[in-house]
Order: sequence, then C-alpha cells, then structure tokens
Amino acid sequence: MAKVVKTALIIDDAVLKETKKHAAEHSLSMGEVVTRSLRDYLNATRVGVAEEPYRVLTYGNGSSVRAKSMTPAEIAELRDEGR
Repeated sequence: MAKVVKTALIIDDAVLKETKKHAAEHSLSMGEVVTRSLRDYLNATRVGVAEEPYRVLTYGNGSSVRAKSMTPAEIAELRDEGR
C-alpha cells in the first residue's frame, strides 16, 4: 500500500460538490477521487496530452447525432470504471 498523508486543501464549492457526488455514485472515498484525478492530471501533463477535449469527426448529411467531446479526465474516468 502506498504511503498516505493527511492534508488540507482549498477547493471550489462547486467542484467539491461534484466530487462528493461522484465519490458516492462510485463507492469511492473523497481521497480516492482526488488522488485519481491528480494522478491522471500529472500523467497527462507529463506525456504532453493536450487539455483540449478530443473531437471525433463525423460525416454524413448533418442530421446524424454527433459524438460528444470528452476531456482527457473524462476518458480516464471511463477507463477506470472499466468501460
């Protein structure tokens, strides 16, 4: 098990609310969500992944449903959930 350190952070209220909701929905602790998020962010910046959402080009007559843009963090979240 990795060494853990107790710390205090100043987090935007809206971000904290979403983090608590996500943690509850996925049976995770707040610490796990924050640790995963920070690890993903650090890994993304280490390998030079852009912060821009990924975009999928679609072709057709324009009436088809377009793919949703996703940030690297959203993709990592889906990966961690096994999707």
